[in-house]
This record gives sequence, structure tokens and C-alpha cells, in this order.
Amino acid sequence: MEIDTHFILKSRMLEDHYVKKDESLLICDCINCNFLISEKNIFENPNCIGHCLRILNKINNKEINQIKINTRSSLFVLNRGAIKILVDLINNINYIYNDLENFIHTEKLRRNNCKNYINCKRKIDRFLKNTFSLENDTPRLYKEPIKGYNELLIEKANCIRNYSENCINCQKNYLKFLNKSINTLEKTLFFHKYNFFKGKNQNLKQQKLFELILEDIERISKTQEEPHEKNWTLRKIKNYRVGPFDVNIFEDDEFIENYYEVQIPYMDEECKNIQKWIENKLKIHNYGLNDYKLLKLNESLNRKIDLVKVIILKELNHLEPQFIDWLSCYISFKTTGFLYLFPFLIDDDIEEIFLDKPNTHIYIDHRVFGRCRSNIILSDEEIKKFITIVRLESNQSLDEMHPSIKADLITDFFQVRVSIIIDPLASDGKIIIIRKLKQKNFSLTELIKNKTLSVDAAAYLLFGLYHGRNIVVIGPPGSGKTTLINTLDNLTPSHWRKLYIEDVKESTDQTDCFQHQIRLSVGQNSINKANLYSKEYQVRQALHRTPDMIYLGELIEKSAVKAFFFLLKVGLRCGLCTCHGESPELIIKRWMIEDNISIESIKDLDIIVQLAKISTSGYVRRRVLSISELNLDDSDNFKINFIYKRNAAEDNLESQFNTIEKLYKNSSIIKKIVETNIIHFDLNEFYNEFTLFKTVLQYLLANNIFENKILNKIFNRYWILKNKKYEGNWDIIRKELFNYINQKFLGDS
Repeated sequence: MEIDTHFILKSRMLEDHYVKKDESLLICDCINCNFLISEKNIFENPNCIGHCLRILNKINNKEINQIKINTRSSLFVLNRGAIKILVDLINNINYIYNDLENFIHTEKLRRNNCKNYINCKRKIDRFLKNTFSLENDTPRLYKEPIKGYNELLIEKANCIRNYSENCINCQKNYLKFLNKSINTLEKTLFFHKYNFFKGKNQNLKQQKLFELILEDIERISKTQEEPHEKNWTLRKIKNYRVGPFDVNIFEDDEFIENYYEVQIPYMDEECKNIQKWIENKLKIHNYGLNDYKLLKLNESLNRKIDLVKVIILKELNHLEPQFIDWLSCYISFKTTGFLYLFPFLIDDDIEEIFLDKPNTHIYIDHRVFGRCRSNIILSDEEIKKFITIVRLESNQSLDEMHPSIKADLITDFFQVRVSIIIDPLASDGKIIIIRKLKQKNFSLTELIKNKTLSVDAAAYLLFGLYHGRNIVVIGPPGSGKTTLINTLDNLTPSHWRKLYIEDVKESTDQTDCFQHQIRLSVGQNSINKANLYSKEYQVRQALHRTPDMIYLGELIEKSAVKAFFFLLKVGLRCGLCTCHGESPELIIKRWMIEDNISIESIKDLDIIVQLAKISTSGYVRRRVLSISELNLDDSDNFKINFIYKRNAAEDNLESQFNTIEKLYKNSSIIKKIVETNIIHFDLNEFYNEFTLFKTVLQYLLANNIFENKILNKIFNRYWILKNKKYEGNWDIIRKELFNYINQKFLGDS
């Protein structure tokens, strides 16, 4: 049963000596509480104490066996002994408030002609108001019982010490009320233990006092100690700002994984007050959603950011622009209900985000630092709100009949693919896997610089692509398969008409490069219209869409594999796709045995690129292990013809042919190009084209040209020179292309 936004009352059945007992648990979720000052010292926070006592008073008719207070870093468990002390304290505080009500309705002071009567009355009224006030329906003695008790003692002493006998007689009822209130508190076990421990040590802090008084309490740490408390094992290796968050990455001597710490800057008291004030203003403006339309996440975030900036500039225009930007983003993210997921979503260096079950640490795959643990735990409420957003954005069902979904979440701040699994399929409740879709893809020169592949291998892939060959990139999850095909796709000539058929959108929008793209998303709406939205159906429709190249994305289902080989069979040979596979040999055997692809269809394969993700010393490297083709003998037995293979010792991708002539003679795709008789293609043509690609890539690397848009322009210039101006004249093509690079991008006149 939900009592309020933070407290839930739950029941559990226990079996003790074959007797079943029903127990009640009170669970408090403090992870998203705005009033939580310290996650480790909740008993020093009046808001926490008051809230807990108010809820216990609300359900005083129920016997509570355990209270669990869940913060982001700790789980506090109050057992029966502690609960008994708190309930006793609540009951006696309630008696005091009843006495206060009776006292207020009776004569506070005996009326006389004393000239100090009015002043005394004001002082008493002020004390009663301060000590017994109600704040947000919570009695102050609930929030600060120790402070209130000490104030009563001081007030009693002041009354006796500072007034004459006549004054004391005048204030008889007031003193009687003070004495009764003090005696009521002192007869509780709480204050009996308080006076005992305070008498032994006057310097005890309130957190320690509460722990000693309640005694039957456990604190279970859910996070690693803060880095400054654990500096003998943690060494900071990177820190940077991600939107409104600070990120610190530590190397940990006790774990193979690194440690990814998220912090929120500007969290002083003044900043909190400004933040609360703006949030109240946002509520008045209905978060800028005055038209009451159900907005997509992206539009909602942007509208809130704009509204926060308007509010600040109108009424708090003295704030620094940097702080305004920070605050507008922070408040916009916070109002979604899953603030602490945002640092992972908007960090471009994070590739995947993992949550194995509720109330556990998020961990990630970082592009540079590999697998990292984090200091962030998401509450049930945060997880629910995020799942609701994903369901609304994707328009998919998530229930017992459909316990898993996969969907894209696209905003101006991040692009991700989300996989969610719930019970009964998820044994521990909920599983979330978020894969980042890079908004800025790596360029070919960046991949060469990162040693993912060599200049020679990159030139060879460009050669194959430009001659209409199909390229299949295989490897395990996270090895960079999609990155590589997107990199190659970005360098296709602008006159090509490209058709994209994807289950989940992973390709990049190339409108700014004047590319012709027809992008279709299949699979996500396939529940009701399986045939129309299947990859297989859309591939067959591709015959009527006259593409020059087809981008098929990932081949997962058997139907997708069959669709790919159908394209090759009907002559649409130029394509890019990815597939999970350990090696070229195994992937071919799998297609033949499990997916029933005939050897005749296998012959249509052109280039297979094998990628791997290599983790060493806490860092991640992605490497092309091999680039291969397929050779078949007269008996249709296939053999993998490796064109390039990785030398692990040297960390190099090496050609398996020591001369271009040998490569020309042994490459099966060159043989296919020659046999088509579409163009004249001899060794000299191959040499000129291949070496031009190599020298251009080397020149771009030497001059630090890494931007995708620039590379696209350069290779499109190559197509113009080769096909419109100087066909076959390689010397002039080379000279003009380098002149273009120098004049356009290196500033040479």
C-alpha cells in the first residue's frame, strides 16, 4: 500500500516453526527526495526524522515489524526494538500536543494590572509557536525531538530564574504545562537513553545519539566509499563535464573494472533554494505544457529548458550565463523523474549502460576505459518513469504477455537503443540495457589513427565498395561493426540512391552531405502487420525502388539472412550489413546449416570483415582481425581467402600478399569485377585506383583531416574527376584531387 510518494507499506509471510506469520514492512525510498541532505546521516536531517515519525503516527494502528530507509548510498533497517522506541516517543509527543491545545484554550496568564503582562504574553506565544509549530503538517517535535526537549528545559529554567514570586504565580499554568511536557518526554525510553548517553559524553553528534538510542538498527552500505575516503585504492585518471554533471573516472586497485563517479556541481544551499523556487514557478506554468498535448521527450526537455531560461532572465538576470545553462538543463532533466540516468545517456564516451535489477549499481562500457562500475543506483520510481517514457515513445506493450521490448529513444541530447525486460521473464524484476547510437560517427581517418584498421585495408574496402561489392562486417556485440559500415556509408558517392532497411535505426542522416537516402524502419511495428513490416518483405519491394546500394543493418533473424542472399541472387550486390559471428568460417557454416543458405548463394558473398573488442589494462581497443573473401574449388568446397590479417604481437593489420600484382591475381572480387565485362579493369587500373586511395588517406592523416563531411567532399571530388573529366587519366586525376584538398581544406592558394 502506497502511503505517500516515498513510503510504501508491504506485507510478507514468514514461517517460524511451521507457523505462518504475516509481517508488515514500512519501506521508504529516499533516492529521489529533494530534502535529503546527507545519505549517510539521515538522523541529522529534521525532514527525515519528521517524515518517518509522521508516517508511523499515520499507521499507528498497525504493528510494523521493520522499517527500511533506502538512500542512494545506504540502506537503513530499523527493527522491532527501534520501532517500539519511536512509537512510544510519538504517542507521548501526541499527549503533549493535546495538553498544548487544552492550555491554549484556558487562561494562559492570570490577568492583573502588571505592566509586563503584554510582554510576557508575547514571549510565551512566541516560544509556543517556535517549539510546537506545524511545518507541512508535521509537528516540530516530530522533526526535532531532542532540540525541542532542550528548549523546554531552557524555557523552564528561564521562567524560574528571571521572574519574581509574583511573576511565577502569574505564570503558574504555563510552568505546569512546561513541567508536564518535560516529564512526558523524560518517561519515554527514547529520552531515558538520551540522558544516559548524553551524560556520559556531551560531544556526541545527533546521528550517533540516534544510533545508540534506537540500538536495533542496521546500516548497509550500497556504494563504495567516496573516493577521498578510499584514496589508497582509487587513482583519478580522468575528469570532465557532461551537461550539468561532473564525471570522475578512477582506476581501482581492488577491481579489474574502473570506477565512474557522477557528481552534481553547484549544490550549495543558495543553489538549492534557487532550484526549488524555479521548480515551483515551473509547476505554476504547468512545465510549459499549456496546450496539454502529450509531448515527446525531446520536445518536453527543450520546452522546459526554454521556460527555465525565460524565468531566470526575467527575475534572476544577475546570474552568470554558464550557471543559467547548467540550471536549465539540470531542472529539465530532473523533472523527467530519472535525473541520475542522464549523465550516462548524454556522455558520448559511453557505449552501453547496464542495470541488472532495481536498487543495484549501474555499470557501463566506456569507449576509452572499458567496463566501469558507477556510484549511481536507480530507485524503483526512477526505473518506472524511464520505462513509461520508452513505452510512450515506442508505442509498444510491456506486460506479462510481452515481457520485453526494444526501442529507440532519440532526442537532441542523446540517441539510444533501449532493451527492457520485466518479470516474469526477469527473475529480479527488471533488466535495462541501453546502447548508445553515436550522433557523430567515426571517420575513416579516425579509425586508421585509432589503429582499428590500416591504410591499406581501408583503401581496399573503399575499392570494393566503389565497385559495387557487398561487405559483411562480423564480430561480437560492441566490437564496432555498425561504426565501420556507417563510416564506409558516409564515403559513398552523392549520386548513389541508397536504400536502408533496418530493424532499429542505426544509420546516420547524411542530408548535409547531399546524399540520396531512403530509410525504412522494420520490425518495431511488426506485431500487427508482420508481413508488411518484415525485413524480408521490404527487401523484395526493393526491386522496385531502384537502389544503387542497400544498407541492411544487422542480420539477426533467419528471415533477414535469407533476405540478404535474395538481394545478391537478383543482382542487387552492393550492400552493407553486420552480423554477430566469431569467424568467417563459422558464420558461413551457420548460414548454410541453420539458415539453409545454399552453396550457390554463398558464392555471391564478396568481402567479410571480422572485428573484435580487445580490453587490456582497463582500456578498450577495437581491431579488424581480418578482411577476407571466399574461394570455391571445382567441387564447391569453400576456402577463406584472407586478404588482411592481424598480427597480434605488432598490433598491425598486415596484407597477406606482398605485392599489388599478387593481390590482383588472387582476389576473388577482382575476378568477379573483370568477369562482369562492364568496365575494362586490368592490373594497371587496379594499381592506380588502389594506390590513389592509399596516398589520399595517408595525406589526410598527415594533415589531421578527420571530419566526415570533409572526407565525403574529397571522395566525391574523386568521382567527379574520374567519371566526368579525366576518365582513365590517373596522373591528372591524382594531381587535381590533391590540388582540391590543398586549396579547399589546407588553405593553399
